[in-house]
Amino acid sequence: MTTFRIGKVRRDLREKIWFLAYYENGKRLRPQIGQEEEGKVMFQVDGRYCST
Repeated sequence: MTTFRIGKVRRDLREKIWFLAYYENGKRLRPQIGQEEEGKVMFQVDGRYCST
């Protein structure tokens, strides 16, 4: 498994599928995302943490 973190958002590669792992309103979220959109989504989610 490959793991990468930006702020409070973690990206995990499991076999050939990327997952994000982060907490929102006290709930752990793990959406599955495509490789080409994972960086954009990570920064959007982390930006929500920085703005609050």
